[in-house]
Amino acid sequence: MKSILILALAMLSFHEVDEKLVYEGAYSRCMEMLEEMLPKAESPRDRAGVLCRLSEVSLLLGEKEKDNAARQEWFSRGLSYADQAIKADPSGPDGYMWHCANKGRDCMTRKLNDQIAAVPVMTGDLATILEKLGRTDYSSAWHALAEIYRNHPFKSDDAAVNFSRRAVSCIPKGELRIEAYVLLAEILYKRNWKPDKRSSEMEADMARYRKGGQSNMEKYSFYDGEEGPGAKTPWSGDRCLGQMGDREEALAILSYAKRRYAALARIPYRERQEYPRLLKLENKWKQ
Repeated sequence: MKSILILALAMLSFHEVDEKLVYEGAYSRCMEMLEEMLPKAESPRDRAGVLCRLSEVSLLLGEKEKDNAARQEWFSRGLSYADQAIKADPSGPDGYMWHCANKGRDCMTRKLNDQIAAVPVMTGDLATILEKLGRTDYSSAWHALAEIYRNHPFKSDDAAVNFSRRAVSCIPKGELRIEAYVLLAEILYKRNWKPDKRSSEMEADMARYRKGGQSNMEKYSFYDGEEGPGAKTPWSGDRCLGQMGDREEALAILSYAKRRYAALARIPYRERQEYPRLLKLENKWKQ
């Protein structure tokens, strides 16, 4: 009993330090700690947790590389860690998410045919989270689905808006995730619907959203219909979404994310990386 308690305390301490290192962008040191901790994880769930973090940090290290081959090597490691995490704990969503993320980053370094072949793999991972596991509150899965729909030539920008809006709506409490707000703003700005069209489409989405017998992914492809054009958001103020055009809302989203960023007592490394992109977009769109 004593050894189990000591291990549990060690795992808690490890996760606190691990989070701090990722928070500060010290990815290499974090990778070392994770590799040291992996053999000490006794339960399948603990092992899966460490493997998921290894997969995440592999992706973050790959993103920092300039050389294509080096990037591929890190993403391949990330895929391997994710596969092991899924095997250790098939009921946990994180392994599938990091498998999807590393697959997505890896395919971007390869030829077009490889990119096309990667899409069913990624959507399969996301379907496992959103359908099989029923985790419709999992923000990262909706964000990834929105990215796929935005970039795939045969997918729908309208569904991408809805998936992205859902991703923002279920960001975990206490987190900012600038990239989620930026993605929603970018898709809206590109679509550029005027208020009248938005309002009528949101009305139609209400019926589709509330229709029974749909999969979760089908249902949330009409997420704008949850409350319809009368919905309000933290960035829309007293105005309903049906009264705003896409580009007006896009700028309001960026302004809201800026206020959230300014209010943070401590700013994570990842958010500091994303913030200049937000400012660049806002300046460009205001010109």
